[in-house]
Amino acid sequence: MNRRATQVRRQDGERKRPRARPCRNGTPVMLALLSALVAAPAHAQSPDERAVVAVVQDFFDAIATKDAELGARAVLPDARIQRLLEAPDGTLSHGDASTGQAFAQALPQMPGQMLERMWDPVVLIRGPLATVWTPYDFWVDGEFSHCGVDQFTLVREEAGWRIAGITYTVEREGCEPSPLGPPG
Repeated sequence: MNRRATQVRRQDGERKRPRARPCRNGTPVMLALLSALVAAPAHAQSPDERAVVAVVQDFFDAIATKDAELGARAVLPDARIQRLLEAPDGTLSHGDASTGQAFAQALPQMPGQMLERMWDPVVLIRGPLATVWTPYDFWVDGEFSHCGVDQFTLVREEAGWRIAGITYTVEREGCEPSPLGPPG
């Protein structure tokens, strides 16, 4: 009789399933499953998601190269760009908002060599609307300046995705090291 599949009647009349025996060779199977989960990507990006992230990267590339034309292609002229700074006492400053057009025009005159990098972007898309939320770090002349979170709102036009709004935090303390390592 196979005890694993047979129910046993206890003295009080209730049925009880026998305790399962531990799998003697389960360790290699569990290790194989765990390895597969760790190696699998967390989320494969769709073509639209890749296109949205590419526009955000174009925005960062425009900053790094001070390329006004690339900046103007990535950002709508009337896009709103808003900085959020939190003081040590917890008060929040919104900084000066600017437009996409003002951003693109100012790029060639910006001082220093700037580099903004993102990682682990979260992309949400519904129809012609997309949002990207991503941690970032910012470097000026090879020196760390600050970190924070960027939130981009994008709209799909006939020519493709463009940034309609940017809100970002500026955090000068408590920044975790970037998983990208130092720029180089």
